[in-house]
Amino acid sequence: MLEIKRLQGCIDDLIGVVALSEVWASREPGQIVDTLLRVLIRRLALEFAAARLSGNSPMSSAEVLRTASSGDGEQGTSTFPSQISTWLDAASPLILFKAPNPLGPGRVSVVPFRFDMQSRLGTLVVASARNNFPTEIEMLVLRIAVNHAAMALQEAQRALEQKRLAIELEQRVALRTAEFTDANRELMLLKDELATELLAMTRLHEFSTRLWAITELQAVVDEVLTATIEIQQADFGNVQLYNPESHALEIVSQRGFVAEFLDYFTAVENSSTACGRAMQSRSRIVIEDVQTDAQFAPHRPIASAAGFRAVQSTPLFSRGGEILGMISTHFKRPHRPSDRELRLTDLYAQRAAEMIERKRTDDERAKLLAHIDRLTHASRVMTVGELASWIAHEINQPLGGVISNSNACIRWLNREVPDLQEARGAVEHIVRDANRANDVIRSIRAFTKKAPMDKRVLDVNAIICEVMSILDEQLRGSGIETTLALSDTATFASVDRIQLQQVLVNLVINAIEALRPLTHRPRRLRIGSSRDTENVVTVSVEDEGVGPGEQNMDRIFDAFFSTKPNGMGLGLSISRTIIQAHGGELNAVRNAFHGMTMTFSLPPNGQLP
Repeated sequence: MLEIKRLQGCIDDLIGVVALSEVWASREPGQIVDTLLRVLIRRLALEFAAARLSGNSPMSSAEVLRTASSGDGEQGTSTFPSQISTWLDAASPLILFKAPNPLGPGRVSVVPFRFDMQSRLGTLVVASARNNFPTEIEMLVLRIAVNHAAMALQEAQRALEQKRLAIELEQRVALRTAEFTDANRELMLLKDELATELLAMTRLHEFSTRLWAITELQAVVDEVLTATIEIQQADFGNVQLYNPESHALEIVSQRGFVAEFLDYFTAVENSSTACGRAMQSRSRIVIEDVQTDAQFAPHRPIASAAGFRAVQSTPLFSRGGEILGMISTHFKRPHRPSDRELRLTDLYAQRAAEMIERKRTDDERAKLLAHIDRLTHASRVMTVGELASWIAHEINQPLGGVISNSNACIRWLNREVPDLQEARGAVEHIVRDANRANDVIRSIRAFTKKAPMDKRVLDVNAIICEVMSILDEQLRGSGIETTLALSDTATFASVDRIQLQQVLVNLVINAIEALRPLTHRPRRLRIGSSRDTENVVTVSVEDEGVGPGEQNMDRIFDAFFSTKPNGMGLGLSISRTIIQAHGGELNAVRNAFHGMTMTFSLPPNGQLP
């Protein structure tokens, strides 16, 4: 249930972040960034979050800082902490790092982001004092939030640009009106020109509105082609989309072409065609007459068959400058579109590129949400199985001792003269192992209920001796030479006795299983303890057995990873979790010659890091 609640919380975070797109509609850039920081701090329990808007026209520059304790305060560049300002620099590397908290005590984990690859929009940093920050889910939430914020900032930037263009147009109209009052003869010509310009802007607005209402990519490119042919009064036209796998332009929409032309230009890589040259030069190509253009000479037969003499190709680029496709128009006679027609074509191409990129982004987002749904379902299915495997792993060792001692007791009692003393000793071991199984089950129940650990100040050396007594029969039965190198000084630490026993039993059992296959050299096991000047207690379990390969060392603490045929891969994962809950660390290193050494540390008084 805890895993399900955690996953549900993660899904709620993702839904909350995705929902920001609706909140940000028609908002100013500063409002978008302010909302983003507040939501991230609240959703991810951050210490602080900061953002910088680059100030590329028409968007104003700004720096905003929000903290968990004083989220209503805003800091400009005059009072902005210099360390955070440095982290926000566009040249700073985009890698997770830890640093002293510039706003308070302790250290924080800092994750930087850019709203776009060229840093034209701005940068963002988030920081948390949690050691495990960011988790994979938190990183996913952050990336989705940054992507959505970037799209909202770009929409806001476009809105400001449109507003600026509208103001500029009004100023131009006013200026021209003032100038043309002195020349009545030119007034009607300028009036017609302004009327045509206004009509073009109106059509552009209507075109953009229609594109926003379209949900299918094919319908988008069809609408773009129709509008471009109408602007240039062309006879033919086609839209090609760039295929990143084949590195070619492929026709997805066309008007007026015969099958022979479509077959010839199915996938264009050749730089001698108009669209190929435009893709290579990353700029528009206009061929006024294909019969006189030297580079187009290889394609003149297909041009004659299709019936065109002139062609123009305008490339479509993403916001990141990547080629998306090409809009081409063709004319039956030698022709060059006017500058006005080409300017309008550029505006239409820009809107088309934005919509094509948006449709592709929506498709990717839909795939991501579907993948999250599948992961959620799979996690729910796995939860019960994982819990059952954990319980079986933890109680298997004491129950194995119960069975072994029960068989020994029966053997002592079945003798002609029952050996009651040995039988009594076996029964005492049965009681000890049964009590330990009961303690393990109680510990597991407390863990699943998130009950506090039963931590007491205990002698770690005494717990080591208890575990060695429990496993004495297995050690002797496996022919293992065991050496205890325990500290002469007191090794007291605040620990949960049952959980620390679980860790030691897991480590010693692993060492026994690594030593059993040996036949040509002694089976040696060394268990040591020490206390340093800062009262940190360190325990080591060193064997000379068959350790895991170098390629598996990075995975031995992963849950459900095991190098043993019948292993469940839970022992070391659970042991590390227990030690970390005590504020310590569990590590493994390969020995110089044979085997492996497992070492864990316990801080004084069991303090958490």
